[in-house]
Amino acid sequence: MTRVLVTIGTDHQPFDRLIGWVDDFLAVRQDMADQVLVQHGQTAPASRAKNRAFFPFDELNALMASSDVVITHGGPGTIFEARAQGRLPLCVPRDPDLGEIVDGHQQRFARRLAADSLVLLAEDQQTFERLLTAALAQPEIVRIPQDDSRVRVTADRLDAYVTNVVMTGRSRWWRG
Repeated sequence: MTRVLVTIGTDHQPFDRLIGWVDDFLAVRQDMADQVLVQHGQTAPASRAKNRAFFPFDELNALMASSDVVITHGGPGTIFEARAQGRLPLCVPRDPDLGEIVDGHQQRFARRLAADSLVLLAEDQQTFERLLTAALAQPEIVRIPQDDSRVRVTADRLDAYVTNVVMTGRSRWWRG
């Protein structure tokens, strides 16, 4: 059984920091090692968890839906897929100062979502461990009700934006 799914995405740049935080957590919670599955991409696998480099899209979504906790990088697609699967993701955005990504877009995006309670944000290891411990103790705090209207509103706005770009060729964002 996978209780915790960690996905770092498909970026070619390593994300050793998050994998290290997972390993450090499992050094203390050794009883959980077989319940944590890490999608490690181009980064070296976790030493204390089950690992796989990549998952097909549908399999990753099924794992998100069946896991108690989903830990993600700060990529919009992954965050919103986790939310669509009914999980409030624990988000660790990649940091450009650590060579994890080319710029700070994941940090800015994740902070904005955290301000709206759309992710649990962990930018340091202490916060990561505190949030993960809380989520494991009370998995209901990271479950999103299927009727969460914010998800529907966001999906509708994104659909309208994409439709506008396709129809007009312009990518100017507007408020709807």
